[in-house]
Amino acid sequence: MRSQPSLLDVGCGRLGVAAFLPHTKVVGSDVLPPTETAKHFTFVSGDATALPFQDRAFPAVSCVDVLEHLPPEARGQVIRECVRVASRTILIAFPSGERSRRFDLEYRQACANRRRPVPDWLEEHLRYEYPIAEQVADQVRRTAAQSGRRVSLTQFPCESLRVSRVVRAAASRSAFLYAIVNCAYGLSIRLIPTPHPAHSYRTILVAGLSSA
Repeated sequence: MRSQPSLLDVGCGRLGVAAFLPHTKVVGSDVLPPTETAKHFTFVSGDATALPFQDRAFPAVSCVDVLEHLPPEARGQVIRECVRVASRTILIAFPSGERSRRFDLEYRQACANRRRPVPDWLEEHLRYEYPIAEQVADQVRRTAAQSGRRVSLTQFPCESLRVSRVVRAAASRSAFLYAIVNCAYGLSIRLIPTPHPAHSYRTILVAGLSSA
């Protein structure tokens, strides 16, 4: 009997979290097919606001760097869909609040000052208000309660603004310098302290759901 996928990655993009979980069967869902593939990864075309899966179809659901690309009125539906198709755990990650928006504006200005192209993802970020961690958490709680389930929520700050400012300064100068700095960051990431919530770019929200 074939083992069932244990994770749904909503808005997987090129390959999503499957790139970091080589021993986990992952289903990725997005509106466009990915440009990469892997043996442990299966793609299913779908809109994050109306996922083509049954209720509680996956033990775990991830939604990483998706909410900030959507208009605020669509985010609640994406969160509701994540809660609906998850049976145990949800992980949602996103640039959080005004500090992250100011940080992205700073990066866009640095690119403009040096006549470097502004990344498409950055323009998408700045098109809408940034998600607020407390509001996302509240939406998860309310959606879980509507389905008769209890939820335990934990928030983790991620990506120090101080460190990311160095990486982005390199990116605004040249692709070569960015590659070097980004590589150094990757090699030393275990040595970098966890950022304080007030000085982090991204929030990771993990929700544990009861079975009833």
